[in-house]
Amino acid sequence: MIDLKKFIQAVDLVKTRGCYSLGLIIKPKTGKINWDDFLTYPYQIIDIEQSEEKQKTFLNKMLKAVKEKNWLVLELKDNLPGLVYSQLKLLSLNNRMQVLQDNEISVERLADRSRVIVVAYKENIKDIEQRYPDFRNLFGPIINIK
Repeated sequence: MIDLKKFIQAVDLVKTRGCYSLGLIIKPKTGKINWDDFLTYPYQIIDIEQSEEKQKTFLNKMLKAVKEKNWLVLELKDNLPGLVYSQLKLLSLNNRMQVLQDNEISVERLADRSRVIVVAYKENIKDIEQRYPDFRNLFGPIINIK
């Protein structure tokens, strides 16, 4: 698991075009990552929801975590919904989120101490990349766990 420690360091340090990079972990469905062993910063794990109603709740949780300057670990257990993809793209390009809340657009920038890591299952990654051909381009550091 030493590679995962180096990966976390890379996510923390890599900056492209003045924006912090997002990290991508590709792993099999089996096996669990004990984040306390690797993350020394405050973090929040959020499962990426599939239904549209739950996606709004997910995006609000994500926005709150960004406001609180936490690291985000986003668990992608199935397909990647379009609303979530859009936010990842905004975070990747501009280090900001833009979410509609109560008929107003809330904008939040990724804080200097916040980072985003997406965990995707190997079994689903091909479908995600087929739907979003530039998916891997959203990320700086990428690690494939066997």
